[in-house]
Amino acid sequence: MENQRKDSLFLLVVTLFWFSQYIFVPFLTPHLAALGVAASLSGVILGAYGFSQLVLRIPVSVSEDCLGRHRLYMACGLACVVAGSALPMLVESPLAYLCSRTLAGAGASTWVSFTVAFTGGYPNVKQRMGRLIAANNLGILISYLVGGTLVEWLGMKPLFGISAGVALIALCLLPLCQKGGSAGRHPFRLAELGRVLCNRHLLLCSLMCALVQLISFATAMSFVNTYARQRGAGGFLLSLVAVAFYVAGTAASAVYSRGVFSRMSNRAFFAMGFGLLALYCLALPLCTRVWMILLAQLLGGASRTLLYTQLMALCPARVEPGQKTTAVGVFQSIYSLGMTLGPVVMGWLLDATGSSYPTAFACVSAFAVAGVVWSLAAWPREKA
Repeated sequence: MENQRKDSLFLLVVTLFWFSQYIFVPFLTPHLAALGVAASLSGVILGAYGFSQLVLRIPVSVSEDCLGRHRLYMACGLACVVAGSALPMLVESPLAYLCSRTLAGAGASTWVSFTVAFTGGYPNVKQRMGRLIAANNLGILISYLVGGTLVEWLGMKPLFGISAGVALIALCLLPLCQKGGSAGRHPFRLAELGRVLCNRHLLLCSLMCALVQLISFATAMSFVNTYARQRGAGGFLLSLVAVAFYVAGTAASAVYSRGVFSRMSNRAFFAMGFGLLALYCLALPLCTRVWMILLAQLLGGASRTLLYTQLMALCPARVEPGQKTTAVGVFQSIYSLGMTLGPVVMGWLLDATGSSYPTAFACVSAFAVAGVVWSLAAWPREKA
């Protein structure tokens, strides 16, 4: 019972962590557009969140394996979220937003610590990973509902204050969690990092997840809300568009954690997931009403979460125990490339097509189709 209580408290901290990261995100792209920021520059600002993770996640994970101090890293991550959310309250400029998203990405870089602290050393990794991703999605889901309710009354700046305050609460709760203490220290050897970086299974999982993130951050995580605003969505409806994506994601995590797909081969699972993502991207140009976008978001959220969770669970499977944190860090660093490029690619497509969202979404669907082909070519036919 005590372990269950500690697990629940840890998952609460995870929920608060992601709540603070995302409460203002659905409204950020439309807000930047209202300030007169070009779509390509908005893409760079949004991509900074992924870029800082791309740079930091491997150093964070390697030092984690050396020091084994999960709680310290989680505390640093929460402190970065506090600082990143406080900055736009003080200064409103493209540079301030760029720095804010960079700090937010630095905070998200410590997600590897949360992941390994909760799943490391347990036999039922997929089930615990499902619970962790469910807490992740739940935090984002609640943040969108709260943000959508408040943004019409209060505007954007108070949302940044709420974000900083919630991250501070999570930081205060962190010492009460059993998870995240010393996980054992492992001396750093450059050759070991090289072996991790050359692990073909890890690289396959990482690059596939980068493709998933590229598609997600080009669409649902960035410019879908601007598209929805063009279709008449206001503040609360914008939050519902984002909520639909994470409702489906949370439901998919719950289904996944029950082992529903355990009999399915990786080859079939990933082909199915990328196929659903392709349908999502192709459906978006056909959505002429907000309610249609909401339905499309359900499809996108479920497929993205299933792919992400399976890849996250599989990525450290073929590395040595002392290198698990480094492996997860490499995985998260490489998939951050997709988080960086997704908004940039979408912003470039919009500028190149004269802000034709249907054309841009259709172009992004080609990445998902490539994922289907890749899945069928890269994974053997044996069961997962």
